[in-house]
Amino acid sequence: MAEDPSDDGIADAPEPYATAMAGAWVPWEDTEGGVVCPLTLFDTPVLGGYALDIAPACVAELELEGEMYAWFIDPRDGSLVLADAARQPVARLPHERDRVFYRQRNATRPYGLMLEPAN
Repeated sequence: MAEDPSDDGIADAPEPYATAMAGAWVPWEDTEGGVVCPLTLFDTPVLGGYALDIAPACVAELELEGEMYAWFIDPRDGSLVLADAARQPVARLPHERDRVFYRQRNATRPYGLMLEPAN
């Protein structure tokens, strides 16, 4: 079966979860004095998921590798994935509870990275 040449790989309309999650969020390090960043999730379809807005300087402070371009929920495990323009994960945050996502860091940064809606 031939591929449709008019298909650009971008969803025509957002999934219901994207619309429900669109808005202001906060990724923050689970430690006193940890980095806190504003993040906006949009339900605007882009290649690799949905649009987002976060300051690149804040991503660097969180010591994450890559430029965040899109987000999506992985249907296999419910993780929220922040991805670059090449659709490679910059951060994968497992679903913790309700609207909270949490990832334990590595040995050099033993505290976690939390993502939750902004107040």
